[in-house]
Amino acid sequence: NDDDDSDRSSSPVRYHEPFTVHQKILLEQTRSVLADANDHPAGTLSYAHIIQISNCIHQWISSGEHRYLGAEQAERLMKRLIVERGGGRSLAARTAAQGGDGGSPSSSTSNRAWRTNEAVTWGMYHFFPVVQYFNALYTGRDFVDRVLGIVATFEEEYVNDATDDIDSGGDGDHYLEVPYKMMISCLCDRRTPHAAAAAELVLDRFEMRLRERPGYHSNPPEVETFNSIMSCWKASGAVRYPPACDPPYSHHPNPCSNLLCRLLELYNSDPEDM
Repeated sequence: NDDDDSDRSSSPVRYHEPFTVHQKILLEQTRSVLADANDHPAGTLSYAHIIQISNCIHQWISSGEHRYLGAEQAERLMKRLIVERGGGRSLAARTAAQGGDGGSPSSSTSNRAWRTNEAVTWGMYHFFPVVQYFNALYTGRDFVDRVLGIVATFEEEYVNDATDDIDSGGDGDHYLEVPYKMMISCLCDRRTPHAAAAAELVLDRFEMRLRERPGYHSNPPEVETFNSIMSCWKASGAVRYPPACDPPYSHHPNPCSNLLCRLLELYNSDPEDM
C-alpha cells in the first residue's frame, strides 16, 4: 500500500529487511502521529501532539541503528513540524497547483490568514542532530538534496510571512524568518565536502531572497558567514567541489578561492553592505 511505499527509499537495497521489532514499533508510531496530524489543519496541533512528533524524530536518530530508514522518517517528521510552525502555505500551494481546490496557487494562498503555531520551537526540529545523522550516511548530491529539501520547506512556509502580516493589517514586524545562518552554522560544523557544498548553496539561497526583497531578514549574511564556509572547506581537505555539487557561481575551481572571489564581487558592487 501507499504507506509501505512511503517508507521505502528510491534505493530499497539500503533497507535491511525484515524490520526489527523496534523499527516496526517506531514505524507504526510515526504513521499514527502523522495521520493524526493530517486530520488537523496546519497550525492547530496541540502542544502534546507537537512533542510526540519531536520525540519521534529523536527516537529515529538517537541510536544510529536505523540508518537510512531513520533518516527518511526523521526528515518527514521534521518537515511536518516546519509546516505546523508556518501554517501550511506549502501544503495549500501544492494542493492548488494540483488543481485540488479548483483555483490557481496564487489565488488560493493570497489574502488568507495563516495560523502559525508558536508552540513549535527551533529545538523541536532536532535540526543539528538530524544533519549530523545525514552527514554520517550520505555524501555528495544525496546529502545536499536532503538538506535543500528541508530548506525549501522553511522557505515555502516562512518566506512570504512578512507580506502576509502586512496584508492582514499587521505591521510586518511579527513574522517568521528562515533560520538560514543557523542552518549554515550547523552544516559548517560537520566539516565534510558535501556539508560545505550544502552550506554554500544555502547561503546563495539566502542572498537570492535578499535580492528579491531587500531588508527581508533581520540577520543577513556577513563576511563571517563566508569565512565559516571557507573554514569548513579547508577543514574538509577538499580542493574541488564534490561530483554533481556545482557551486551557484563559478569564479574558480577551488572552493575557498571561489568563495573569496564571490565575496570580493559583492564588496565591489556595494562596499557599504559588507
